Amino acid sequence: MISGKPSLLEWSVNHSQPADVGALFAQHAHEFAYYGSGKAAFRDGLRTLQRLEQGRRDGSVLLPAYIPDAVLEPVTDCGLEPRLYELTDSLAPNMAALESRIDDSTLAVVSVNYFGFSQPAFDAIDQLASRNGCYHLEDNAHGALSVVDGRLLGTRTGVGFSSLWKLLPAPDGAVLLCNDEAVASAYEPSSITGVHDRVRTQDLQFALKSLASDLLDTSHRLKSSVHSLVTTGDAGTSTASPAQRYRAGKDRMSRLSAYVVADADPAAIRHRRRENYRAWRSVFEGHDAVTPLFDELPHGVCPQVFPVRTSVPGQLERVLADCGVDGAHTWPRLSSTVRQDDTYATATKLAAEVVVLPVHQQTDPETITSAGLEVVSRLP
Repeated sequence: MISGKPSLLEWSVNHSQPADVGALFAQHAHEFAYYGSGKAAFRDGLRTLQRLEQGRRDGSVLLPAYIPDAVLEPVTDCGLEPRLYELTDSLAPNMAALESRIDDSTLAVVSVNYFGFSQPAFDAIDQLASRNGCYHLEDNAHGALSVVDGRLLGTRTGVGFSSLWKLLPAPDGAVLLCNDEAVASAYEPSSITGVHDRVRTQDLQFALKSLASDLLDTSHRLKSSVHSLVTTGDAGTSTASPAQRYRAGKDRMSRLSAYVVADADPAAIRHRRRENYRAWRSVFEGHDAVTPLFDELPHGVCPQVFPVRTSVPGQLERVLADCGVDGAHTWPRLSSTVRQDDTYATATKLAAEVVVLPVHQQTDPETITSAGLEVVSRLP
C-alpha cells in the first residue's frame, strides 16, 4: 500500500533528525513567520505590500487561472480584485495575456512554482512586474524545500510563501517569507501569525486519523469509515465552499505541526522524494497514455508529487487505487470563473488531465516500482 500522505506515526517512531527547517528559512529569507495555511500567509503578505504602497496600488492582484479556487479568497479579503491570466501547456504564463491585465492600480503579479518545480517563466514575470512598477509575489505552496541555483524557492521575490503540511505529516502549517529589508520592515504580525501555545482537539483528531490510516491501509472500506468518525463536524473539503476552506485555514500553525516541523530534515526529505519521483518516472517512461508533466528533475528540486498528464484520468485513478496507491487525484479544483470561461481553456484542460501521484519520504522506490508496474500492465 502506498499512502497518499506521510504518516505521523511512522515519523514519530523513526525520525530523530536535528531541527533545521527553520535554519533553512533563516539562511535564505530576511525574515519569516509561521502560519496555519499558505492562504493565511498569502493574506498577510498582501497586507504587507499594501502597507508599503500606502494605497497607491490598491486595485488588483494577478494570478494564474490554473490555481485552486480558494487561493482567490485572500485577495478579496484584502479588498483587492483577483484578475486571472491564462497559462501555456508548459505552466508558463501567456505573457501577452498577462501583460494586458496589468494597470496602474495592480499591486502584485503572482507566479506559481508548480509541484515544487521553479516557474519556467519566473525571470520574464519578474521583469514584467518591474517594468510596470508592481510587486512580484512568489506562490511556493508546493516547494518549501526546493533549492534551485542556490536559492530557496519562495525567497526570490520580496514576498513569498510556502506550505509545510504538503510535505510533512502535519495537520497544517505554512511560512511567509519576507526577502528584503523594505518588506521585512513593513511586515506586521497579525492574530493569525505564529504557533498555537498548546495542543488542541484538532491536533489529537489528526493524530488519531493518521494512526487509523496506518492500521487500516489493508481495508479501504474500513479505513473510510474510521476517517468519517475522527474528522470534525465541519464541512468536508469536498463540499465546503472556497470561502469556508479559506476561513478554516485562517489561523496560526498548530502545536503538533510545530513539533513535526522542528524535527524535519530538509536534505533527507528532498533526497527521498527525488528517488521516489524517479521511480515513478521509470515506470511510465514511454507510456502512450500517461506522460510526466516535467521533462527533467532539476538539481535541488524537492517534488511535492509526481504529476502526469493523461487522456484517461478517471481510469488511471481507479487503476492506481486498485493497485494500492492512495491519494492520486486530478489537480486542482478550479474556480467557477475559470471553468465557465473559454479564455481559460488551457487551465481547464490541465485541471482535467493532470493527475498527481504520491512521492512522500516514507515510501520507498522499490514499493513504487512494484505498484507502478502493476498499474502500467492494467492501462491501455
